[in-house]
Amino acid sequence: MNDVWVCDSCRSINRMRDSQCYHCRAPRSSAMETPGLDLRADNAALERSARTYVISWPLALITVALLIAVAVLGIIVLKLQVDDYPRLRQAFVDAIANGSTQFDLALSVESVQAALLGTVRMGLVLLALLTFAGWLALVTRNVPLLGGGVPSRSPVRVFTFTVIPLWQLFKVPGMIQDVLYRTDPREGGAFMVLAAWLGLVGSVFVSVLGNWAITSVAINSLIAAAPAHDDAALLAIFGGTLDQQFWLAAVVEVMIAFGTIVLAGIMIRIESRCAARDREIREKMAATGAPTPPAGPDWSTPGQVAGTGGAASVAAAPSGASASPPYEPNWPAGRPWPGSASASGSTSSSPSVPPPPPPDAPRLG
Repeated sequence: MNDVWVCDSCRSINRMRDSQCYHCRAPRSSAMETPGLDLRADNAALERSARTYVISWPLALITVALLIAVAVLGIIVLKLQVDDYPRLRQAFVDAIANGSTQFDLALSVESVQAALLGTVRMGLVLLALLTFAGWLALVTRNVPLLGGGVPSRSPVRVFTFTVIPLWQLFKVPGMIQDVLYRTDPREGGAFMVLAAWLGLVGSVFVSVLGNWAITSVAINSLIAAAPAHDDAALLAIFGGTLDQQFWLAAVVEVMIAFGTIVLAGIMIRIESRCAARDREIREKMAATGAPTPPAGPDWSTPGQVAGTGGAASVAAAPSGASASPPYEPNWPAGRPWPGSASASGSTSSSPSVPPPPPPDAPRLG
């Protein structure tokens, strides 16, 4: 009930991000008052009593900077390739027509410069992939602390699915959409995820299918023109194939740059939602007097179990009240715990009361 609203007209249950009832089309402003709408803050406060909300924006900032650098380098490499392509194409076709093995050294140097930039860009892509996987795993880990419930995948699985080649093409969009919805169920984001998917994932399919189609057509054309021994026709077919492959690569680069920028925008949007939700939860916890742990190392309240040896810390009791003893399943029933209040209200300090058994004592029962 923490991610839905109930229509006051037809009592239909709708998702938070729906602006009107799916059944009677009544606006969300006429929704019924339901206590479930406050469960997000209650669940977040409960989760924060056990572990800390860890901020993720520093890792997001690094990832966004890397993504923007990848997009900018891609455009720079594409610009260099567009400027050099006519001369490279003509020199390559002339070398084939003349049977020459000589090639212009200046053109080779320009090609090497573009290739070096492309290599640097590939390194940034791999680094951005790792930081993005870490960021998405951290955001997934923080979702319960924002009152978004338990995500469908654990942070470890999110990181693993993101870095696995090809598997990431189909798993990452759904994980991003899940985080978008759980951080703010009143807002969408599916269109941005679809746009990023078309840019990043669609470019892979466009490249593979496009090159396959161009190569298939070129081979069939060369086979058909070979019996005529027309060198000009063969060179024209070869040159046309080079043109098609180059412009296909240009389209793919533009799609990748577009998808990268959209993905950076999605990350900024998720961080904005996380920050707003974190402020809202902290304000509600402060208003109700609940402790608000700071972001940082794991935080625990006094009175929680410490360590794994079975010992527990005892919270200080108010004046006149007895402190609750640690849990000891084998302590005899009716025997007062040392230091606890007796029936007459005085604190028992008699030496006749035996101390608690040592940890290595044999267990009764």
